Amino acid sequence: DTGGYQVQVSNPAGDLISQTASLRVAQPVSIVTQPASTQIRKGQPYELSVVVSGTKPLTYQWSKDGVVISDAVASTLQITDADVANAGVYSVVVGNEVGNVISSEATVEVLLPPSIGSLDALKEVEPGSTVTLTAPVSGFGTFNFQWLKNGVNISGATEQTLVLSDVSLADSGNYSLNVGSEGGALYSNSMNLRVRADTLTFGDAFADAVATSGSTGSYRGSNIGASAEDGEPK
Repeated sequence: DTGGYQVQVSNPAGDLISQTASLRVAQPVSIVTQPASTQIRKGQPYELSVVVSGTKPLTYQWSKDGVVISDAVASTLQITDADVANAGVYSVVVGNEVGNVISSEATVEVLLPPSIGSLDALKEVEPGSTVTLTAPVSGFGTFNFQWLKNGVNISGATEQTLVLSDVSLADSGNYSLNVGSEGGALYSNSMNLRVRADTLTFGDAFADAVATSGSTGSYRGSNIGASAEDGEPK
């Protein structure tokens, strides 16, 4: 029905045509695509958007938890660095000359990485010992664990607790725990595991030397920690 309209008035004296009157039919706002709920990791960017139809110009006003967001007056609401304060329920009011329409609500969840307690900075043990390493973990979501030695993943070490049995010098090194969840991943501090060396024992290198009367020769050995024998150099 949009267009230009005139009216013609007639009587015995003649006809008269009015000026043209323009008729424009404004279309009300209709939301084509509603803003969608989302989960976002802390520190990541995200955006909420709405797609509408209707006669322009259109106005937008976003709200969070029922409170108007200052300067949020576009079809898209952008957050560059998500934080806990950004979590909530969002909606947008879209209007034109015909009237206003409010969108459905969109829930934004901000996912936090897990929190990891500290490992002992240093642990010294005897060879053959059993060593149990663990760290307290808190947070939300499903946790994934991976132990590392000297920065390299330990195959099969995917539980919160790592048990090392019958340790030897080869087990010495720096151990850490990586914990991941829907909110991200973090590394624990590094713990230095030191396995003490076995005690060295020294034999008497000269005690078993046999000399035949009248013969000459030389002997080599170490007399550290050895007993002194008659005729043995000191």
